Order: sequence, then C-alpha cells, then structure tokens
Amino acid sequence: MYTFPIELFSSANKLDSLRSKISNERLPFHTASVAGRGHVALNTFNQNLIVSTPELIAQETAMPIDLGLCCNSIAEKENYWRFKCLSTIKKSDSTSELKIVDVTGSEITFTKKFQGARFIADKDSSMPSAYIEVLSDKNTLRMHDPESGNYDDYDNKSLKLKSRYSSNGQSLNFTYDLAGRLQSITSSPFNHEYVYTYNNGKIELDFIDGETKVKTKLAAYFFDLNYNFLKAVRLFEHNENHIQRYLGTQYGYEQDRYLKSITSIDATMYYMTSELSSEIEDIRC
Repeated sequence: MYTFPIELFSSANKLDSLRSKISNERLPFHTASVAGRGHVALNTFNQNLIVSTPELIAQETAMPIDLGLCCNSIAEKENYWRFKCLSTIKKSDSTSELKIVDVTGSEITFTKKFQGARFIADKDSSMPSAYIEVLSDKNTLRMHDPESGNYDDYDNKSLKLKSRYSSNGQSLNFTYDLAGRLQSITSSPFNHEYVYTYNNGKIELDFIDGETKVKTKLAAYFFDLNYNFLKAVRLFEHNENHIQRYLGTQYGYEQDRYLKSITSIDATMYYMTSELSSEIEDIRC
C-alpha cells in the first residue's frame, strides 16, 4: 500500500504567519493508504487544492518526468486537469514581462529593464538565477536555469513547451495535435517515445522503445467527452510485455465542478467534506 498525503504550502511565502492557524486544523500531513501514489496539496494562501494522479515516472528519458495529470482547483474549467510535466509561458499586457506557469498555478515572473535585454527571474522566486531570451529566429523563447545547466524552449506563438535540454546534452521534445493537446514526448539520443491517443473522452498512453520499436501500454485516463473532468485512471504493470495487472483510481464530482471523492482499487473512498472553493476541512475514509 502507498501513502496519500496532504501537503500544506503557501504561494505567497507566508507560512510563518499561518503556522499558528494551521496547527489547530485537522489538515496538516494527514495520511491514508491508497492503491497508487496519489498526492494532495492545499495552498493555504488561496485555498487552491492540487490533486495529482498516481505517479508515473518515465525513467527511460534523458530527464525523468511524471507522465500523469494534475488537478488545479482554481484553474479555468478547460484547464482543470493538466499534464504534470508541462509548464507554459504567459505574456502580460506589458512587453517587459513574462511569466512561467506550472500545473499548480504557481508563477515565476521574468522582467526586462532595457530594450533587447533578457527577461530576468524574480530574485525571490524558486529559480532566482533563471532568465528568458528570444532566440534569433524570433519563434522561440528559451528559459535558462544556470544553477542546473538545463534550459527549456517554448514556442513564441502558442507559448507551449517545445523542448527540454539537460546539461549533458540529452533532451526531450514535445509535440501537440491540431487541438493543442499533448501528443508525444520523445527522448534524445535514446529515441524512446511516449504517445498520447485521444478517443471519446479517453486518453491512452503508450511507450515505444527507441531500439526495438515495441509498443507497451502504460496508462488510460477516462474523462467526460469534453476532457474537462477526470473520472478514472488505470496504470498497467507488465511482465515481459504482458499486462500483469493494473492499479485503478476513480474520481467523483459535485455540481459538475468540484472534486469530492477519490476511490482506490480496493474500494476505499476518501471524501472531501467541503467544496474546493472554500477551506478544505478533512479527507477521510
């Protein structure tokens, strides 16, 4: 069995002022066992609840990434569930400011002070030495992280993540379908590929070995027909390319919007006692 923790954090870096309040709540670091390593985190600053699907790490790539999904309770309905490995760039009304936004809604602001200069990250952010530059082709925004030696390329028009490069020269390349949905992730130099297929509210994830070209089923995500609300997840375990068993998790909603329950494969239910838009009181089985 695995743990299903609730983590408390604050996007406004105000944990010190909140500690006295948090210590009297029932939330801090509550754990329960589920079939699959899911994760729940509550932002105490804005009451945003972050719910992750069971972890699915791509170890065969240049840089290990989680191929699963994440629910951001204060996001727009169309972006309620997003892929955990993707971040996007957001442009402001000012031409001197860019923001990188991850799936939790956390933002890092980059600002340039002079014409033609780089966009420099906020020194109080989680990446204080990072910067963004517009490449000479004008089609690519490159975000450098000097501390790690890694950098990410974003499309200057769609603002989507195109590539991720590590300091050892290896990379990940991301492609999207005509609807703007993640379609594939390919690693270099291994040429391993992770392919997402969309069909009537279902997303299937397959792994294609770069050397043997053998396709292996990894996961299936079941949504409503508009892909707004995740209903169930199946992660497949394999033995010599044969499906041995799968781990399943189900998600229940209220008012076609608020996540209210998470049910594990052993039929244990974890229930949210209040709406995501208000303070979360408890998760209990």
